[in-house]
Amino acid sequence: MVAYKQYGGEIDVLPTLLHLLGINSSAYLQFGTDLFSKEHDQTVAFRNGSFITPKYTVVSGTIYDNQTGAVVTHPSKAVSDYLAEQKQKVRTELSLSDTLNTKNLLRFYVPAHFTPVDPSLYDYKKQFERLKALNSKLGAKSKSLYSKNKHKSTVDDYPNEEDSLNQDNTNNQANSTDNSQTETSQEESTASDSSASTSSTAAPALYATSGNTSTPPTE
Repeated sequence: MVAYKQYGGEIDVLPTLLHLLGINSSAYLQFGTDLFSKEHDQTVAFRNGSFITPKYTVVSGTIYDNQTGAVVTHPSKAVSDYLAEQKQKVRTELSLSDTLNTKNLLRFYVPAHFTPVDPSLYDYKKQFERLKALNSKLGAKSKSLYSKNKHKSTVDDYPNEEDSLNQDNTNNQANSTDNSQTETSQEESTASDSSASTSSTAAPALYATSGNTSTPPTE
C-alpha cells in the first residue's frame, strides 16, 4: 500500500473521485485538481484569504513553518517572493469563485450533451402542488407513500417533538410542585418535632434554677 501526503481542499474532492472512477474530466469546468495527479496544486485557499502550502501556512499575514509550527518572522527573499506569488494566486481563485457564483457565469457553460436546468422546476414553494399533480397523473401507478396510504397523510403517525417537549415540561413542573410540597411538609414536621424537643428539655433547667425539685407547677 502506497501512502500519499498531499495538501488539498474540498474543491479537490470531485476531480479526484471522477478520476478514480475512470471518468475523463478534461471537458468539465472545475477549480480543484486530482489529489493523485502530478499536476495537483497543493496550495489550499481559505475564504478569508489565508492559505496553506506544503511548506508554509499563512494566516492573517503571519507565516508559520509547517514542519516546526514556528512563526517565520524574517523570511528570506526567496520565501517572500514565493508566498507573494501564492497569495496572488489565492486572490485570483477566490475572485473567480465569487464571480462565478454572484454573476451566474454557469449560464455560459454549455459542454457537449449538456441539458440546461429549468429553474422553475426547482421552485420549492410550489413543490406540494407539483407533487399532487404528478400523483394524479400517475393514478394507480403511483408508488408514493401518500398513494399507498390511500391518499391520507402520515404526519399523525409520527410524534410531534413540540408536543413531547411540552408534555415533558408539564411533567417536570408537576414533579417540581410535588417535591416542593413534600419538602415543605418535611420542614414543618421537623420544626414541630424540634419545638416539642425544646420544650421537654427546657423545663428541668427552669426547675433547677429555682431549686425546686418537686413536680412542675400547673397553670
